[in-house]
Amino acid sequence: PDTGASVALGEIGDRFVFEKRYTTKPTSPFPDGSPSKYGEPSFVSQHSQWCYAYCTQVAVVEVDVSTGKVDVLTVISANDLGKVLNRQAVEGQIHGSISQGMGYALSEKFEVIDGINTTTTLNQLRMPLADQTPEVIPVLVEVPHPDGPQGAKGFAEGPSLPTAPAILNAVYDAVGIRIKDLPAEKKKILDTLKSKSVQD
Repeated sequence: PDTGASVALGEIGDRFVFEKRYTTKPTSPFPDGSPSKYGEPSFVSQHSQWCYAYCTQVAVVEVDVSTGKVDVLTVISANDLGKVLNRQAVEGQIHGSISQGMGYALSEKFEVIDGINTTTTLNQLRMPLADQTPEVIPVLVEVPHPDGPQGAKGFAEGPSLPTAPAILNAVYDAVGIRIKDLPAEKKKILDTLKSKSVQD
């Protein structure tokens, strides 16, 4: 790139090393809540972020109305990735993120009393176990971003964000109760079901 010199790949031989570097364009920080300066002389239009992620999910659950137990059967996760660079890694992230979101929604409780962690093990935290993993249907949406590397957008653990709302919406769809205080443990669901039946 510095000199403009070039050589045909066929002249290099059987083995060669190829390196490609990607440098992002300067982007503006996310809004901090300050009023917009749009229309003022000091206003400067800055380049927006490319590293953002969109994801939406639908969960299918079964709720045992006698115990309050929720079984997550299926989660469909549609993710706008810009461009899929490594399908296996992406699908692994979706599976792991959904497991995290399930724990957040239904079981995990990290307790701190007087500044001291009283939840000291993963068993106490009540992370979902392998046998609780639902069927995961990943939907990979590719709309390449002109500024992302090879068209890619941010992704990481973005799919963990809509999992709890999807599960709790599915619980509402199944038994007509809204749980807004997480985790939605069995006792909480059972108590809310009993309260609902008294009101009905």
